[in-house]
Amino acid sequence: MKKSADFVLGVCAMALSAAIFVLGINTGLQFFRGSTPGTAFMPFLTAGGIALCGLTLIIGSLKRAKAADTAEDASSKNENNAGAIWIFARGDLWNFSVVIGVSILIMYLAKFWGLLSSLALGVAVMTRLLGTPGWRMPIFIGIFSGVAFFLIFDVFLRVPLPRGMFGF
Repeated sequence: MKKSADFVLGVCAMALSAAIFVLGINTGLQFFRGSTPGTAFMPFLTAGGIALCGLTLIIGSLKRAKAADTAEDASSKNENNAGAIWIFARGDLWNFSVVIGVSILIMYLAKFWGLLSSLALGVAVMTRLLGTPGWRMPIFIGIFSGVAFFLIFDVFLRVPLPRGMFGF
């Protein structure tokens, strides 16, 4: 059975989740402070989400591989996979590069523009580069993401967000 890119990324996601969880435990941060979420709440919640996504990728990959194994006969499988070493398609590498690059851009710009404005810009650019045609929908999604992030963290959870030169 040839491993797919989804399987590899699922395993990497599970490892990242485990690392976040272990680091969260070793820092001694509180999960809850009284009745409100503590400083370890978001990292643990994020680790759980990443683990769930990684597990979903692994299970889906294994199901597709099993279905492909039963559907193909041995001779055609050997012919098709004879020189297949690289498991990532060009589109997969483009998507990975866009997500990593824009994430780094968001972290860098947050120091100057503030988290909300750099997040809105980053989500809009990422949405556009990952295939949404035109700029109207990516801009709407970016603004909506910034507003949702503001409402969740600043208004409801009262977590101070990094402010930039625009004041938000």
